[in-house]
Amino acid sequence: SSLSELADELDTGTGFDLIVASLSAPGIDALYRRSADHDKLAIVPIVAVVLPDDQIELRRDYGDIPRLYTTIAAADPQGLGAVVEQAAQAYAGPPIDEEQAVSYAATALTLLRELAFGPSTVFTVADAQPALIDALDDQRQSLSIQAASVLALLDDADAQRAITNAAMDRSRTTSARIALLSSLAESATAYGNLLTDQQVNDLRELVNSSQGDLAIAAARAFGALTVSTAQAVELILQ
Repeated sequence: SSLSELADELDTGTGFDLIVASLSAPGIDALYRRSADHDKLAIVPIVAVVLPDDQIELRRDYGDIPRLYTTIAAADPQGLGAVVEQAAQAYAGPPIDEEQAVSYAATALTLLRELAFGPSTVFTVADAQPALIDALDDQRQSLSIQAASVLALLDDADAQRAITNAAMDRSRTTSARIALLSSLAESATAYGNLLTDQQVNDLRELVNSSQGDLAIAAARAFGALTVSTAQAVELILQ
């Protein structure tokens, strides 16, 4: 893949851990410099698979720069694996346990929501949208709910529709669905109805078929979609 293709993939996906390239020393140098100018690629390690003379040149020019790792082409595959592992560990950091992972993820989601409330010239929360949508399926309920609360602040149809799909998932707990419906209401209040007709119909059916707090949350979300006031009131009173 070209560098522009890698950048495009970062814009539409959840990212990757490292770049592996088999080029001459000048080619690796150009790759390093161009990636350093990209706000997302600048921190991704590069594993350069090169000829012996090129390795010598790169080591001379780059010294101990931590983002560039070299290995000899056609060398022992285990040697390449060791370099890849070294680069990946340098990028990802030391292993963490489940409790730490949840704590870090929760903190990141909290910060993303705070960033979404105000414009930032450094970070764009929309860049995290693919990862946030994926997080809606996280089995750790607290994280999926937090992800929805961030998506609710993005003016994007895919974000609102993903929240709705999660809220309509009957396999989730009632408390989780209520929280997700609250995020849907927040999104709809801010950006209007971005749902498909089928999703609107499904939400209407949920209002009619559910009871208690779930029905109230569904009715509030439905009302926030700017349906007629009379229709929303009728559903809430049912």
